Amino acid sequence: TMIKDITSLNIRIAHEVRGCSTFLIKQLYSNSFENTLILSSPGSGKTTLLRDMIRELSLLGNNISVVDERSEIAAMYKGLAQNDLGPRTDIMNNCRKATGIRMMIRSMSPNIIATDEIGDSKDIEAIYEANFAGIKLLLTAHGDDLQDVPEKLLKKKLFKNSFI
Repeated sequence: TMIKDITSLNIRIAHEVRGCSTFLIKQLYSNSFENTLILSSPGSGKTTLLRDMIRELSLLGNNISVVDERSEIAAMYKGLAQNDLGPRTDIMNNCRKATGIRMMIRSMSPNIIATDEIGDSKDIEAIYEANFAGIKLLLTAHGDDLQDVPEKLLKKKLFKNSFI
C-alpha cells in the first residue's frame, strides 16, 4: 500500500549448478575441512559455489548448519528448501546472520556453519563465537582481493590459506 509508481522489478532466482565445486573440494580438503572464505565481486557466482560446496560437504558426512538470511542459498518455500543442500544440512531461514549463527551453535551441533555475504561487526563476532566452539566456517564476502576483507575478520587469523 506504500509503494507507488513502480518503474521496474528485479527478480533473482536462486539456482543450482551441481558439481561446480567438486574439483575445488578435492583440492582444498583432502585431509580435513578448514575455515574458508569465498571472496569475489557481486554477480560472480559466490552463492552458487557456496550452495554446491554445502551439498558436497554434506554428502561427505559433515553436519552443516546454513544461516540463509535472505533465502538465497536454499530458496526456501513453505518451509522446504527448493535447492538441494545435502542430507546432513539444517537451514535457518529469514534470520539475521549473527542471531542464526548463535542459535545453530547452541542447538544443532554442526561441524560447519555456512552463510553468505558476511560483513557487519555483529556477523563477525558470531563467527568468532562459532570458531571458539570448534565449528568450522564456510563464508562468502564481497571484494576483489584480501584488502577488501573486513580487517576485523582477518585479525584473529581464522583463515590459514583457504581463500578462494
